[in-house]
Amino acid sequence: MIEIRGFITNLGRYNKGELLGEWITFPIEEEELEEVLQRIGVSDKPNEDGDYYEEYFFTDWEYEGTLTEECHVQLELKEYMNVETVNNLAEKLEDVDERILGAIQECTYPWDLDACLNIYKENKYIYYGPKNTLDDIAQSEADEWMHMNIQDKHIVEWVQRYFDYKSYACDLKDCRYYETKSGVIQILD
Repeated sequence: MIEIRGFITNLGRYNKGELLGEWITFPIEEEELEEVLQRIGVSDKPNEDGDYYEEYFFTDWEYEGTLTEECHVQLELKEYMNVETVNNLAEKLEDVDERILGAIQECTYPWDLDACLNIYKENKYIYYGPKNTLDDIAQSEADEWMHMNIQDKHIVEWVQRYFDYKSYACDLKDCRYYETKSGVIQILD
């Protein structure tokens, strides 16, 4: 699960040299957001000094998941993002395996998070896990094919001895297999 947090800041007070804000975690309910905005002085009503500040922005973002840095999903979070937009993004990421999404992002360029999420949600990938390499996948697939199609085990052993698994692993790249920081993944059409 990927958690998104933003430091929401009162823009008017910031422009006057005061950093008044609070960390919020997304998705955030409307009532909770209203309470935070009140605490940081963002309102359409004047405060006790007669000033009112209606605008906010985000001075910092944090997002992290339950996995290691190597599986980091890239998000484009900006200062003047709408809370609803970030809520929608957080909801889309709620049940996502960040290792798989990170692998999809790493091998699709130029990456678009919505396109990556579509590949993920529509299961248009085969994920082989973080401990596999393309060489491992090539050997496993070639050996499986040989055992299924060659009846004589001695011939299978002979073919395995001379089969060029490394070249086959290179050929897998043409079939949209990718070795990523998060593991080997094949993107399906």
